[in-house]
Amino acid sequence: KNALIKAGLSENLRRRSKHIVLTNNSLTIHESLSGTGAHLVSIAFVYKIAAEIGSLGDNMAFIRTQIKNDLILRLLCQYKFEANSITAHTRWASVGDINTANCHPHDNTPADTSISKTGIIHVCLNGDIDNYRDLKIEYEANYDKIHPEINSDTKLIPLQIEHYIKQGNTLEEAFKLALNDFEGSHAISMHSDLDP
Repeated sequence: KNALIKAGLSENLRRRSKHIVLTNNSLTIHESLSGTGAHLVSIAFVYKIAAEIGSLGDNMAFIRTQIKNDLILRLLCQYKFEANSITAHTRWASVGDINTANCHPHDNTPADTSISKTGIIHVCLNGDIDNYRDLKIEYEANYDKIHPEINSDTKLIPLQIEHYIKQGNTLEEAFKLALNDFEGSHAISMHSDLDP
């Protein structure tokens, strides 16, 4: 934290980590204790673009530039870390509007910030969840409305996983249970600080 302040990046960090919807340059920070009682800090960096038309490779070039120029990422890469995971995916939702909010990844952040989440869960989807409307109705009846900017079926994946974690399941069990809820053809990528 002191290094960020010294580098003049604390306001940048605050601004980027205050989000309900993952957008380009979002940061998600989660603090927890390890099984040994050590204080852990997890940080997820998200880079997104919603460009429907353009030259082949434009989306990846944009994302590479975002990563290369991210001063917070560059600073934090100088420190030793326990684990890391990276997901690169340039797909926007085939279900929902073509906008940054619907671009992958999606996370388990609820629209209501008073609802706690268990950790960071990010997912990408290739395919469609045919019964997502029914799952959305069920989720919103039990928890919270999904943010109105997001109308993608992909958002239901981390929320379903979170639902099963809150029932006492491990991340792996929660993923399997959520997967059983989804109808359609799909491949899902997930990463989480709950099991790095």
